[in-house]
Amino acid sequence: MAKRKSAKTAKITAPAGCLAIPRSALEGLIPQPASGMRMAESEHLPRCEMLWKYLIPQENLEKRFGDAILKGHHRDDIPDGFDVIAFPPESDLKLVIQMRLGFLGTTAEVVSAMPVASGAVNTLKIVSTFERDDGIGEVTAELDGIPLTFFDPLYLKNRFWYVPGRKLEFALYAIATVCRKEKPGTAGCRVGPFFDLYARDYLSAHPGVARSEVPPLEMSSELVSGLTIHAYTNSYAFNGKVRSTVSEDFLGIKTVQLNTDFHPVPGNRDLSVGINLVASERVLDGFSPKKGDQISGIAFLCASLVIRPQQDDEDDDGDDEIISSEPALGKGSKRRG
Repeated sequence: MAKRKSAKTAKITAPAGCLAIPRSALEGLIPQPASGMRMAESEHLPRCEMLWKYLIPQENLEKRFGDAILKGHHRDDIPDGFDVIAFPPESDLKLVIQMRLGFLGTTAEVVSAMPVASGAVNTLKIVSTFERDDGIGEVTAELDGIPLTFFDPLYLKNRFWYVPGRKLEFALYAIATVCRKEKPGTAGCRVGPFFDLYARDYLSAHPGVARSEVPPLEMSSELVSGLTIHAYTNSYAFNGKVRSTVSEDFLGIKTVQLNTDFHPVPGNRDLSVGINLVASERVLDGFSPKKGDQISGIAFLCASLVIRPQQDDEDDDGDDEIISSEPALGKGSKRRG
């Protein structure tokens, strides 16, 4: 497990009883029920809080947000005019709420609520950023020329680091919306020209079947890209191999974090990106991932900017490093094998 920083508990920025958070502010963050992920009408996810429906039942969300505001730990490295709360403090996976403070800190408006997990550290080169209305930034950065777009839950704090061309370390994690086991050496392909041809023939032979109901095309995992843009700018169809797993109870829901290798270029096994994939029991639907499993699915990519002391070269064991969910505070980390 990653070494966790003991979060500091900051004083509430307003006098007792004066932190007024209207019920409507919370209701705006509760995602509406949906039967599954649909193709985007816009290139950006409308609200990042839609990710919660893949982690926590909707009927529990409002209570959990309220618990976080009342019992969570306030970060002390946030720009003036904002407050960031992480809850629960003992969990590796956290609910992180950003609030915009009113005059003299006597009121607060909830602007975003994101799941934040540990991530696998990768060095990426900044390409561009997109500032969202909900206070969450989208960062596009390259890994050996391959662009990756991801949420930064603390974009308001980190945005000045994001200069195009600058190389930075990010702890990458992803929230799975679909996760299933594939046969060893194969992957269920649902995107790309091979699938388009297969889907055309399948639909011709099965009148009345919707394209979304076409079963995946089974292909060698060597021929399928490990990460392919799907629907929104930072959602990806993925396939990869599980290197290790860590299970955790998160706000009453069983989750598993999968340290996973993905090869973004078909046939190139030398180029890989490590991502800590977070999947809840709601998404796994009875599947219990274990080390060595070949998995595929859909996930939203996220990352924390890593700011920490330099590591000694002899400490590098060749594994992707998993760093805690609050890496930007500058503490060291521990590798997960």
